[in-house]
Parts: sequence; C-alpha cells; structure tokens
Amino acid sequence: MALLAHFDADAFFASVEQAADRRLRGRPVAVGGSRRGVVCSASYEARAHGVHGAMPTRKALQCCPDLVVVRGHFELYERFSDRMFDLCEDLTPEVERMSIDEGYLDLRGRTETADRAVTLLRQFDREVHEGMKITVSCGLSARKRVAQIAGKAHKPHGFAVVPPGNEAAYLEYLPLRLLPGIGPAAEGRLQAIGLRRIGDLVRGGADLLYPILGARTGAMLELARGEDEEPVLREAPPPQSFGGQTTFSEECGCEDTVRREVQRLLRAQLVRLRKARQRARGLEVGIRYSDYEKASASMNLGEPENLDAVFLPQLRVLLGKAWRRRVRLNQIHVRLTRLYPDWEQGMLFDD
Repeated sequence: MALLAHFDADAFFASVEQAADRRLRGRPVAVGGSRRGVVCSASYEARAHGVHGAMPTRKALQCCPDLVVVRGHFELYERFSDRMFDLCEDLTPEVERMSIDEGYLDLRGRTETADRAVTLLRQFDREVHEGMKITVSCGLSARKRVAQIAGKAHKPHGFAVVPPGNEAAYLEYLPLRLLPGIGPAAEGRLQAIGLRRIGDLVRGGADLLYPILGARTGAMLELARGEDEEPVLREAPPPQSFGGQTTFSEECGCEDTVRREVQRLLRAQLVRLRKARQRARGLEVGIRYSDYEKASASMNLGEPENLDAVFLPQLRVLLGKAWRRRVRLNQIHVRLTRLYPDWEQGMLFDD
C-alpha cells in the first residue's frame, strides 16, 4: 500500500516571511544572508522573474527590480518548523526529519488503506496551509524515495500519489534533476550522452552509467526503477549537531591552555561543518570540573554561519560563563547546533 509520505515546505524561508507579514503576500520576496548579500530563499513570485537561491542579491535585483529583500529571521523559521513537525507527530510517531522544512511520515501504524493515508496527509496539508499560512508539497507511495520525488515533481503545493507497482512507469519521464543524488554536474554529464529522463538511466544500463556515476551506479539504477527499500527513520540521518571533546590527562587549571584547546576543538568542528555543506546558528561550550560537576554556556547567532572568524570571538565569553568556579577541569567540549544547509556558493573574490 502507498503509506509512506514525504512533505517539503515550498520556498520555506520566504513563505514564512510572507505568512508573518501580510504586506509581503503576493509580492516577490527574497531572504538574503547579510554577510555576502546572497539569496538563500526566494518566493515563487520572485522565482517567476528568475530569482533563485545562491544568486547574488545584486543580480536578483536586476532580474526583479520590485524584489523585497528581507534579512532572515531564523528563530521564526525554527518555530514554524517545530509547529509543522508537531502536526506530523499528531498523525504518527514515525516521523523522520530530513531538514528544517522537509520530512517523511510512515502511516502504516495509523491505517492499512491508501485512501485513509491520503485523507491523513491531506489533513496535514490543510492544517499547515490554513493554520500556518504556508504550503507544503506532498508525495505518497509504497517507496520512501518515490514519495519524495513525487512531491517535489509537483511543487508548489503539489499532492501526488504513486500506486504500488507503478513506480517505474511514474518515474520514467521525469527529469533527471528530480532523482536524489543527481546534482547539476552529474546531470550535465548525463545529458551530454543523451540521457535526460529518469527512464533513460534504466534503458542506458550500468555499463553506460558507470563512468559518470561510479560506485553509485547500482543504487541509482535501483532508485530509477523505484525499487528502494529505505525505511522511514525516527532519527534523521543528517547530524543535528557537530561536537567534539577533550579529556585532559592531568587536571588543568591554566586558562590559556584551556582556551587554546577550546579553539582547536571549535576549528575542527567548523571544518566538519563546511565539509558537510552546513551552517550553524548555535554554539555551546561545556566543561567538567575535577569533582565531575558539569557546566555549560551557549549562544545563538542571528543567522547561520560556518566561518572561524564569526564563531571564535564568542569562545572567551562562553568559556567565562561556563567556568565560574576556580576549580581545575578534566574535560571540555564544544558543540555547533541549529544546523542549516549552506545555501551560498563560496566566491573567490567579493564585489
């Protein structure tokens, strides 16, 4: 039965800004990161003028002179996300968070019929739309990834059901970019050899695809045939934080030594964050005293970042807030939290 659902909020950051401010509704809106002036989310009114994520704001304004550029309100986005996932969990405890605005639901514990699953998913769609003033695109299938593709293929505010057994036929004529794992570079190389639809991968076969997809070839062919067996997981695979700790071989009371070690830990986590193409809004510094009492301090940035120069100046303040007792330490840790995808392509030169 088609009982695995996927949902993806449409132009989430921009839509939340429109939901929160009636004056923005129906107008082209872009949410922009302040550090470089890059669009991280564009409303569909803005997309109609060619504005898209990762576009420099200057260029976006050239494409759409009436564009309203809004500084991101990330705490607001997190509140909307929590409310949206609360609505999911009202339907089923089997919810997988993929990101702040995207997730899966396994409805098999709530129903045994596809019709009832459609009713439940439409109920969720209606509650988000009417109660939160934003929209989601939903897909329903017996296969998790097929549900994802189906929802994304019908954005914005789409709703698609793929009956069991029809997965390959449904996917056949969809564009390659909708297949998870096919990015712009791979899509370009596949198109260069005449492959433009998901069904073309199946017809091309492993020998044709291997020089481009390498070790992923088998998995991508299974996905193109709609044969994935991936379950909905309560805990999302992407990390919800990046952290590291150091346990001192001898208890340490030297502030300079502790500060240098905290800096080293933070730099290492920021490297991991950038490699994962993520940004973080939250930073936590924690300590454990020699008597094993623990303490920590945390802060949130106004918008997500992944640069050493942004986070390192916060360490001295947080360490001071956490280390209030004049007692030696035997362990320290740092953790980056409140993660977001890195929407910005790094530039060699700034304007």
